[in-house]
Amino acid sequence: MAGIEVTVELTGDRGMLERGSKALRNLRPYLEKVAVYGMAAAQQRLLERLSPHEDAVTSGHLVNSLTIGGPESIYELEDNQAVYGSNLPYAAQVNYGGTIWPDTAKALAIPLTPRLKRDRLWPRDIDPGREILRFVPYTGARPNIFGLLVDDPQPLTGRQRKARGSTIYGPGPLFALAHWVHQEGKHFMELTEADIKEITGPLWKEHVAAT
Repeated sequence: MAGIEVTVELTGDRGMLERGSKALRNLRPYLEKVAVYGMAAAQQRLLERLSPHEDAVTSGHLVNSLTIGGPESIYELEDNQAVYGSNLPYAAQVNYGGTIWPDTAKALAIPLTPRLKRDRLWPRDIDPGREILRFVPYTGARPNIFGLLVDDPQPLTGRQRKARGSTIYGPGPLFALAHWVHQEGKHFMELTEADIKEITGPLWKEHVAAT
């Protein structure tokens, strides 16, 4: 969620002061515009700060949740405040970052293909009997990863020219198994100086003019 405190200083001639005073008595239209602007700005920041491999999965679901009135959005409008954001369980983690540890399982399973990420599937979803995916020890440089779950290619038959896996997601490594995962925060919900200027400048003047 995001919030902003706006301080308004009324200056000018008598007509301007009267319009400003009237505008302050009915802030809901202004706050609604602030929320719409804030959500759009958050969407843009998120898309700009995602890396290419993250964009394939995160942008669709999380960005779509940053829409006023969406089923996974937070939007509360009152007389003196507007609250907006995403209620997806991982939205705060993407925004602030941090280290993710296993909750009940022994390890974290990290999907390695864009399709798996989009479908939000885990090893137990595609191999509930633990009969398909093969564990391969990881020997790379990442200290948090200790193994891979691999869908081995099946022998070519007939006119096949391309190896296939036992699942629609293979062949090849499908998941990395990790003791922990550190995620850098994208800070997409934090308003920039340019946002503050827009909210306290043009958006406020537009509200006063329409009052």
